[in-house]
Amino acid sequence: MRATTLAMAVMVATGTGIAQGVRTLFDFETGNLSADWSAAGSAMATLVEASVHGPGMEGMGGRCLRVTTKDGGMVYCKPGKVPANWSGDMALRLFVNRGKVPPGKLVLDVMALDDDGKGQLWRRLDLEHEGWARVDMPLRFFGPGDGRLLRWNAVRRLGFRISGAAELAVDGIALVAPGPGGPTSTVGADELSALAWGRPLAETRVHEGSFVLLSDVQIGRAHV
Repeated sequence: MRATTLAMAVMVATGTGIAQGVRTLFDFETGNLSADWSAAGSAMATLVEASVHGPGMEGMGGRCLRVTTKDGGMVYCKPGKVPANWSGDMALRLFVNRGKVPPGKLVLDVMALDDDGKGQLWRRLDLEHEGWARVDMPLRFFGPGDGRLLRWNAVRRLGFRISGAAELAVDGIALVAPGPGGPTSTVGADELSALAWGRPLAETRVHEGSFVLLSDVQIGRAHV
């Protein structure tokens, strides 16, 4: 199989000089598929042998998770099969092999979930590469779903949602920790102020206590 590295917005830049630790969640070499994973809709999940080669793919191979759908579906791990606290991690790492179906872009939603799946944080991937590729998804760019707000210290499950007919394989699922001073899943108030308005926190902070309230409106600062 040909290995590539995706050049897309969800990739974490390499060569930054920041040392990273990796916590493997699933390598599919051990464990029982039916005891660890479930499927919904038309999705079918199986374990198959895979050969993964290329830069950055060292140590990969063996078994991987293969998912096929006829008209959309979802696969997700059982509750408690992943660590609960992702708040100090930087990214979720996947090795993905996009199949021949669909022939163009494959849309994959990657989701962190609570026990019943109503609490969600998710991120959409548009996969157009051939063969295997490593994808690093910064956790801070995941967004809430339609249900309850899930916090990064209360994750219970990991899921993949696919629209339409598709086939893909996934391996080497892991959490990547930042090095000293590197970004985590949480965006701080000072960083949020800069991202939203390009202004320092001292100019946008209205309240700070059990919660932080920011605004670009100059409340109580009018000159008389």
